[in-house]
Amino acid sequence: NNFYGAGLAANVLDLFGGQKKPYVTYIKRARARSGTILTFSVIEATVGMLLRAIAERSQLLARIVARVLGAIWTLATLFVDPIIISTSDSAPQAIKRSVKLFKATWGENIAGRVTFGAAAFFIYLVMILGSVLLVMLGGLIGGSALALIMVALCVIAFLVAGIAISAASSILNTALFYFAEYKQVPEAFDANLLNALFIPRKKRRMFRKKSN
Repeated sequence: NNFYGAGLAANVLDLFGGQKKPYVTYIKRARARSGTILTFSVIEATVGMLLRAIAERSQLLARIVARVLGAIWTLATLFVDPIIISTSDSAPQAIKRSVKLFKATWGENIAGRVTFGAAAFFIYLVMILGSVLLVMLGGLIGGSALALIMVALCVIAFLVAGIAISAASSILNTALFYFAEYKQVPEAFDANLLNALFIPRKKRRMFRKKSN
């Protein structure tokens, strides 16, 4: 996941810079950084295992702590993939830089307004409800055979949606990294929308369109 995320980040950063190359070029760039990507993946997996171990404890406090630490880790590593692919930083250095960049930009007063996670949850919720209705309708119209076909189609739809949402998440993270690093918004993005995702310290507007 991190490997293809890094390749996608390289592609998106080039598009922001006005360049367009074959995607295989970005896969090669990711392959050249595979050692660093693997190191980060190991660190990420280790942290995930530790958090799951904490969450499996019966005390409610332990579960709350695990969720809080998980959220902090997600924020801390938000920019790791684009940093790895655009610099020569090691995995620990990329994590450290990601933390600094995030904190310096929006890390202290994040508002839970409209987030990508909420949007993805809404999409999945609609798909689940739609899938249930389709399967029930298929069973009523064509019996068990049509119901099974509907189930198969719904499973494929969820797989495609999962891939699309994962790619969109990587693109968004790369875009946020670009904004934080260069203080510019590419023409394809809306500065007002990005400012609505976060409430910066002192309510200053962080993102502005680059003046011509």
